[in-house]
Amino acid sequence: SVKEFSVSQLGTLLQLLPRIQPRSYTIASSPECDPGKIRLCIKLEKDINLERDGRSVHGLASSYFESIFEKYEVGERPEVSLSIVGSPLSRKIQHMIESAPIVIIAGGTGIAAARTILEHRRSIGMTDHSVMIFLGFKNENSFLYREEFDDTVLDSENVEIYVAYSRPDRKSGFKKQYVQNLLDQQKNKLRNIIEKSASLVICGSKRLCSGTSSKLKEIVGVDTYERLKQERRLVTEKFA
Repeated sequence: SVKEFSVSQLGTLLQLLPRIQPRSYTIASSPECDPGKIRLCIKLEKDINLERDGRSVHGLASSYFESIFEKYEVGERPEVSLSIVGSPLSRKIQHMIESAPIVIIAGGTGIAAARTILEHRRSIGMTDHSVMIFLGFKNENSFLYREEFDDTVLDSENVEIYVAYSRPDRKSGFKKQYVQNLLDQQKNKLRNIIEKSASLVICGSKRLCSGTSSKLKEIVGVDTYERLKQERRLVTEKFA
């Protein structure tokens, strides 16, 4: 029920409430390719069948972005306050882009990291080096930037993309599997590219990052995995 508060009571209430934690998003574009613009890949959390007091629970930040763009016509520019801060990936991204081979493992909106790296490498003319990309989605309809990634494979023989669907449509012909299954299927290629000094980027949910790390340790060995971290050839960006 809604209660009335005096100004003094409201101030006290606000002091007692926990501060809203910031929502961080991996940038999904390269400044070299599109200067002056930043692209984000945001999943709209809506109607997720979670209820509290009979009300649906929606994502706070994603719903905020949706409400902003609903107010504007196509072509208009809404004003949004954002802070651009460094992350483990952004601080090492230059080194990883300039390193020859690279392995990218991502799930859902974590594909933003893969898109940024590929876009940046193309913009600086670095297209002659091996890239292995492992992507995980719920189904075919949730494969973000699919046309872009299909074109990337067609345009470059050095880019390999493997995709897993955890809940594929029955009529699609795809079998249910996860990113870890893909890594297992390509373990020989993985070992080979890592031996050639490849860098690794993992971007996705905590569950994906945890499962991927365990599988990598199994494939390349714990010692090699730890060496990758020590040599700063492994970066992980995880989100809730």
